[in-house]
Amino acid sequence: MSTRDELLAEAGDGRYDAVIAAATFIPAETRFRLGGVRIGAGTGNMGSASWGGGSGEGGEAPLMNTPGINSRATAQMAMKALLKVRPDLPVDKLNILVAGGQFDTGKDLRHYPTEKLEGKRLAVIGYGNIGREFARLGQAFGMRVTIHARSRHHKWIEAEGFDYAETMEDAARGADALSVHLGLGPFDAGQQRYANAGLIGDEVLSLLNHGAVLINYDRGELVDVAALERALASGRVSHAAIDADLFKDGSRLSGPMLPYLRLVEAYGQRLELLPHAAADTLPCRRRQAGRRPDLRRHRRASRPQSERIAASGLSRHGSESAARHRRHYISAFGGAGRRSGHGRRPRAVERTHSRILGTRSGSARAGTTGADRFWRRSIRRGREPPLHAFAQAPSFGAVHFRIVLTPTM
Repeated sequence: MSTRDELLAEAGDGRYDAVIAAATFIPAETRFRLGGVRIGAGTGNMGSASWGGGSGEGGEAPLMNTPGINSRATAQMAMKALLKVRPDLPVDKLNILVAGGQFDTGKDLRHYPTEKLEGKRLAVIGYGNIGREFARLGQAFGMRVTIHARSRHHKWIEAEGFDYAETMEDAARGADALSVHLGLGPFDAGQQRYANAGLIGDEVLSLLNHGAVLINYDRGELVDVAALERALASGRVSHAAIDADLFKDGSRLSGPMLPYLRLVEAYGQRLELLPHAAADTLPCRRRQAGRRPDLRRHRRASRPQSERIAASGLSRHGSESAARHRRHYISAFGGAGRRSGHGRRPRAVERTHSRILGTRSGSARAGTTGADRFWRRSIRRGREPPLHAFAQAPSFGAVHFRIVLTPTM
């Protein structure tokens, strides 16, 4: 099943308790009383009103996801998109000439000068799992990496050896490449759009170096397509690589990739368009199949105890505490707890921090890095490091939690 009509016919009456979905859009009219699991990080396609749509802010059921598994694959594919056009050596053309015996290195090579990535400026918007992995790849190529993210990530970003930018405009100013790695944010029912839709617009693109490369391998809606068209026309952006969902229902196309298709006729040679395939590798599929889901959102303080989400390893008090906190988050990669909008994170998650500190991984690197020491000090001083610190901290093993749905008997 993939079309709206098929899904409504099958799941519109609530006959199914739960749903597990990858890229298929789940309509608001479908009903799943025990919740939904998104295979991947973003939940924008999980539109069922059972949990309040893609943001998970509402409804009766929990919305879960499986972040982190495909982060490295996505970052590597985003880097591949950059390497395809920078350095700007026309590899395909040279291959044809050489294979046909039509090239003389001594005479012809001077017509194909190129530049290296080392020393170029890379702007990364967002510092989640994918953004951090992509920044590391840019750093490995000798690029000067500037990251814009929430201010609470400032010290962590600098501890990793990157530059921190207070605003997106500061990050984009003078950049030779920009890659955006953000979620869509909450959905505004009044304006019928996500909070971060069109975030990369004229104000950001106009500050890039002339001939810059734009990469959006997260959510297609993040880029203002009209602004991108103007940037392509002026030469401010020389190439754009977009990876976003495209759905086909009969002859009708839909999805966040759709607005980009109108740019193909004029700028097709300067575009690389993918159907949200960057993270869909076979190893990622296998890992996702065996991955325990994370609790994405849970708002229902009044939910009956028999239907609450429980995490093995947490006490009853911890489970109840999680239910009281509107934005509690349990990471299967390390038990990281986001701060609640109503005070401190649950005690159970604080206890998890100390459990992680005492857990060593056999495959971890020996010794500690500056980032490790920052990570430890943050916890000891009662501060909360970035969420990805728990997922990616190199010297500690993962503490896994099993999410259990327990229906009322």
